[in-house]
Amino acid sequence: MKRILTSTAIVMLAAMPFFLQDAATAEKPEVNAEASANAQADAGISMEQDGMTINAADLIGHPVYVGAEGEATVDEAVADVPDGWERAGEIGDVILTSEGGIESITMDIGGFLGMGEKNVQTSMDNLKFVQDSDEEGEYFIVFTGDRSKLEMEEEYDRAALDEDSYSVYSERPEMAAQQTSTEMEQETEQAAAETKQEVEQTADAAEQNMEKAGNEAEQELEQAANETEQEVEQTAEAAEQNMEQTADAAEKEMEQTADAAEQNVDAAEPVATDTAAVDPAAQEPAANNGDSDRVLTAEELDGMPVIGSDGDRLGEVSDIVLTDSGEIDSVIIDVGGFLGLGEKPVAIPFSELTLQEGEGLADQTVKINRTEEELEQMERWEG
Repeated sequence: MKRILTSTAIVMLAAMPFFLQDAATAEKPEVNAEASANAQADAGISMEQDGMTINAADLIGHPVYVGAEGEATVDEAVADVPDGWERAGEIGDVILTSEGGIESITMDIGGFLGMGEKNVQTSMDNLKFVQDSDEEGEYFIVFTGDRSKLEMEEEYDRAALDEDSYSVYSERPEMAAQQTSTEMEQETEQAAAETKQEVEQTADAAEQNMEKAGNEAEQELEQAANETEQEVEQTAEAAEQNMEQTADAAEKEMEQTADAAEQNVDAAEPVATDTAAVDPAAQEPAANNGDSDRVLTAEELDGMPVIGSDGDRLGEVSDIVLTDSGEIDSVIIDVGGFLGLGEKPVAIPFSELTLQEGEGLADQTVKINRTEEELEQMERWEG
């Protein structure tokens, strides 16, 4: 009897803190990569001013000068910084509009060796670009606005620029980090919210799947139990009928072959180093018990334990099969099952049996050079 029972249960457990942390971490390289790409694109932005093409990338770090008060603005190209000019600072960042144009610049003014500097913002309209007569494409930048007002300006507000959809092009690491921090924070919060929602949805789906799987498994178990009970009852009834029929047939066959078995007892195949024969007096098949002179009858062999090659008990002898000439052909061994239920009868050639001696008949066993797995893979003996 074979039964195959399949039941499936799926359990999913999501650890939200670690999941959210991984999701936030996974988003950061994408934000940085995007910011880097934007910065590279911004580097190609330019504008026309004072008859020259001004590239945003070239403005970074460029010195800015102021002329003497009352001095006329220089309109012609110069080779060197005029004596009346004073260096006010240098350009720190370039402020870009949402359309990609240059809106303004920031200047690092004041301080000494970078200490105490102040970063202020000024419009491009306050800058004059004077061509360098010695180098084509080079220029000097002169601040033409109110100098005193420039010195009074407060530090420029980067947060306000973000709110107004401006972007900042800068080659300074600290500015690059500041440039992406707000975007990173917003995208991280969005990713965390989406991840939390996915986790909740996954948890709900897992719970529903668990309940569904549990109900299906319970139904399968009940159905399998009912089918097994029916099969056991049917098998028991069939086995009882077979036993009665087999007993009647065996009795008739034993009476018909008793004489032939006596004549062929010497021709019976050996059981390893032991022998097997038919007891003429008992009119039943029998086997020699090793070196002992005692002869075991078929009745004594019936129910004798069978030991496998690994030393485990495989089952017991339940029947003996004779040839038409009365020779012992094979023995039937019941393997598997539990408490007599579900056992599978298989036929083993008589030549493979070895009788193991003991102190008494109760200690006699039959040994074969096979394992339980090998017997279970054999075909069922139908008689």
